Amino acid sequence: MNTIELRVLLTPSCCGGYYAQVLERDIAAHGKDIDSALADLSRVLNVHIAASHDLGREPFVGLDPAPEEYLSLWDKARSIKAELPNLCPTVVERPQIASQFAVV
Repeated sequence: MNTIELRVLLTPSCCGGYYAQVLERDIAAHGKDIDSALADLSRVLNVHIAASHDLGREPFVGLDPAPEEYLSLWDKARSIKAELPNLCPTVVERPQIASQFAVV
């Protein structure tokens, strides 16, 4: 299975917490802090992967990139060390996901 490369931009939420926005595809999640935002994003990615498997296609096909405002923030953000937790290891074969993370 191929490796999927994703950049994840973490931005503070106006209501508290953080948004985790994938730049290559318009997929996002929210959490009370960075770790919970990444955990929620992992769940969302797992749902997309499982649904794609059920439909017999590659994950994330047909999803547009994130809105331009997030793409332009990437260059201003600072890189951080983080990981996407694999919270659903029983989900169909999850492709290898290579991620880069940055926070605004």
